[in-house]
Amino acid sequence: MNSFEVLGLEKRLVLSEEDLKARYDALSKERHPDAGGTDEGFAELQRAFEDLKTLTGRIRAFLGEDPGRGSLPGEVMENFGEVAGTLERVENFLSEREKARSHLTRALLDQGVPGLKRQVEETLELVLSLRANFEMRASEEDEEALAEVYRGLVFLDKWEGQLKGASGRLFQALMA
Repeated sequence: MNSFEVLGLEKRLVLSEEDLKARYDALSKERHPDAGGTDEGFAELQRAFEDLKTLTGRIRAFLGEDPGRGSLPGEVMENFGEVAGTLERVENFLSEREKARSHLTRALLDQGVPGLKRQVEETLELVLSLRANFEMRASEEDEEALAEVYRGLVFLDKWEGQLKGASGRLFQALMA
């Protein structure tokens, strides 16, 4: 499936969210099963919209194949340990807190939460900064470099989600 063709858009990386949403909304009215369209056609439209909502998805659609094969960019590899370490510390804390049998033990463990929360926030800031740098490097001119940007963004997207999830789990643990 060519997501750009499905939405009737020019094949390019830079798409405004408003234009993409307007195009999707207009085509949804035509292709929705209640408006005479088919389930398959509407599902294809939804997949195309989801593909093009993010830069990572647009790069994949632009290249027309999964550009995920190849080595990770150096900037990603250099920060792998920091991200993994932060996530591991959160998981260790949550595991220890879950094992705690008394309120006193939980209270003692909870004293470390502000520092842990700060570490998660700082690591998330690092990931978002790396993401911004990768996004600036996305160019339609060099497909090999674009594939490398894609590989970096896939990891950064994953890390961002994991760090936000870790932050939420810390909050939930304190509320339990």
